Amino acid sequence: MDCCTNLKILIKSITDCKIKGTLDRDITGLTHDSRNCSHGYIFFAIQGIHYDGHDYISSAIDNGAQVIFYSESLYNYFDGITYVKTKSVYNSISKISSAYYNNPSDNIKVIGITGTDGKTSTCDYLYQLLTLTNRITSLLSSVWQDNGSGKVRNIKHMTTPDAIEVHKFLFESVNNGCEFAIVEASSHGLSNDLKRLADVSFTLGICTNITSDHLDFHNTRSSYIDSKMNLFRQLHKNTGIAVIPHDADWGSSVKKIISNSRIYTWCILEKGKKVLNDATYSISIDKKDTSGISINVQSDKRQFKIKTPFPFFVQISNFVPAFITLLLKSDDTQIVYDNFFDKIKPIPGRFNIMEREGEAMIILDFAHTENAFFTLFTSVRSIYPHKNFIVVFGSAGCRDTLKREHLGRIASHFCNTIVLTDEDPREEDSLMIIHDIQSGIPETYPGTIVIQPDRRKAIHTSLQLAKEGDLIFCLGKGHETSIENNGIMYPWDEEKIILELCRNKGEA
Repeated sequence: MDCCTNLKILIKSITDCKIKGTLDRDITGLTHDSRNCSHGYIFFAIQGIHYDGHDYISSAIDNGAQVIFYSESLYNYFDGITYVKTKSVYNSISKISSAYYNNPSDNIKVIGITGTDGKTSTCDYLYQLLTLTNRITSLLSSVWQDNGSGKVRNIKHMTTPDAIEVHKFLFESVNNGCEFAIVEASSHGLSNDLKRLADVSFTLGICTNITSDHLDFHNTRSSYIDSKMNLFRQLHKNTGIAVIPHDADWGSSVKKIISNSRIYTWCILEKGKKVLNDATYSISIDKKDTSGISINVQSDKRQFKIKTPFPFFVQISNFVPAFITLLLKSDDTQIVYDNFFDKIKPIPGRFNIMEREGEAMIILDFAHTENAFFTLFTSVRSIYPHKNFIVVFGSAGCRDTLKREHLGRIASHFCNTIVLTDEDPREEDSLMIIHDIQSGIPETYPGTIVIQPDRRKAIHTSLQLAKEGDLIFCLGKGHETSIENNGIMYPWDEEKIILELCRNKGEA
């Protein structure tokens, strides 16, 4: 499949525009970063949070851009340049990108996975399951990327990249012979404002859960949920499938978008409860120990008994929707049971357990929302009811400030020692963020609170305080490779730093 480079054809996808200049052009590339422009490029002048692309139009032209998409009034027009004024440059990026890459989502089965928590894990589990059943699959997630040419780490913080990168990824996946493309779909990516995924057509949509997050961007939970619902609005008409939790309070919103016959639900039953007749799949815990959890998966037509390699319940909740999707996309003969699930590998920065003989156990996880905290702590506490819990965490600066006190409250309920530190303070004062978190910790909290903004020193402190048999949680950074502070991205590898500190507990 080749790119569509004819501007006359590409511009047909844009209906609300005014054009100044010729459309008789061959386009060689797309970008919203003037530094990336080359001869024949389209430059999209977007108005971001920290910059306005309109200020970089002349720079883009100097670097070779020949077509400019913009939304605000311009005072200078350069000869030989085509200008396209539109109400929404983000909308134009989405539509032009899809058209330029020949609408790639029409030529591959795209599975979108959204939710407040668990998106990355479910993406990776599904990718591994499909790959183990010999289905050529691509993956675009916050941890990994694979366009069909090999799995590599995603070094960027952004979960869902811009529309140009998304459609380029799908285009490459098609050309590399992939049958499926798994795309982690953030609320920003699905939003009507940024439109990173607006022109992607999905074959199947999974939503792990929806609590609340990013309210600094969405303002209300209802708006946040509505952005998530775009995943289901963009399913293939009449054939697209939704996979959602049975007890979701937003399930009715999905049912208003697509028919019940195309919605598959799952429910993880509490011990002793019978199968739910109105859930498509009921999952019960058969047996659990530190080597893994055995589960029964039952529907009205199929039943499976599976030994998973996951020791904690929270991992099962992320694995189940991936397994159900595998069932929907495979027949039983494709699922090999002998040693099949033992081949599933852990995900960097997601529930990574670091056990050390004679020392405290460490769990490294990306948890950074109140629901993720609660789910993680309850899951681990069910296995270790009497262990001393020490937690190291912070909260992102210039992001959802309302959740901070809730993180403090939940941590105080489960943990004996709380070490408050930086996550990504960005332009905020670290101590003010920590103060916000601390405001949720009750004055009657009987445990120990340590305030140490320097994250390396904070982890070192937790190791110094821990005794044999204790459990340390390092939360919020997971796989990320940097800490952002006052506009500077400082290199960060939490697992590597933990290992370094463990080798010499006496030095930070």
